[in-house]
Amino acid sequence: MFCFELDYQQAQRIDPDPDCFPGKLLRAGRKVQTEGDGQGNILLPAGRYVFVQQRRALDRKECAYLAMEQQKDGLWERHKLDNHLYIRFLYEDDSAVTQLFRPCA
Repeated sequence: MFCFELDYQQAQRIDPDPDCFPGKLLRAGRKVQTEGDGQGNILLPAGRYVFVQQRRALDRKECAYLAMEQQKDGLWERHKLDNHLYIRFLYEDDSAVTQLFRPCA
């Protein structure tokens, strides 16, 4: 999972600048199915999110485009979006999945 910080002004626009996405990388980590000290793990904080997923592994450019569409949908539905973006990659039913989460403030 990756946590990005979006430019605050761009994170509130219905037509954001594509060059500002996915933003500045704040944290990255992974959760594995083994015992250990938990170092390197990053967790999605509990809360309300605007969520979208694609049933394949997306590259950075595709994630940026999907994040902008997610933002447009969230703003259209009148959600007050936080300026953080979480991107998670996982395998489900033997196929790659990309999930994007935007916290609602």
